[in-house]
Amino acid sequence: QTEIENAAEDEIVAAIHRIHTGVRRTFSKSRAQQRRYFIGTNIEANEDDLTTIAATILQLLETDTLKGVGPTQITRLTNALQAWKNAHNARGGQSITTAQDRKNGLAILAVVGDLRRDIQFAADGIWPYTNPANIPARRAFHLPEHRPFVVAPSG
Repeated sequence: QTEIENAAEDEIVAAIHRIHTGVRRTFSKSRAQQRRYFIGTNIEANEDDLTTIAATILQLLETDTLKGVGPTQITRLTNALQAWKNAHNARGGQSITTAQDRKNGLAILAVVGDLRRDIQFAADGIWPYTNPANIPARRAFHLPEHRPFVVAPSG
């Protein structure tokens, strides 16, 4: 089911990009109007945002008229969104990646980075740069060969 869902997501993105052309033509001088249609937004960030964006654009198209965007483009987006919903529900309706998943992943990555630096500092103490015989061990831990390991402070 994921392949069908992915294909539907690709079709949603393609349909939105086609509609974005009409938005740019119609509101060429209005950034505010372009933002209403999510121009400048990473619409492919995650599936939850993509489907919300698609549904919002369809709502806007109920009242807005865009140059070069007619029933064909609206139907294309509507069908792609419905195909995605069908595949998503067939899979059990669970999101593959959500903003919370990404946030959790980034938090884990930060912990791993901290632990990696801690190991490197420990290795720097065990195999000091002042002893040339320690160069192979320092290389294994990605430490500088001829100076101490340092980390630039962040923020």
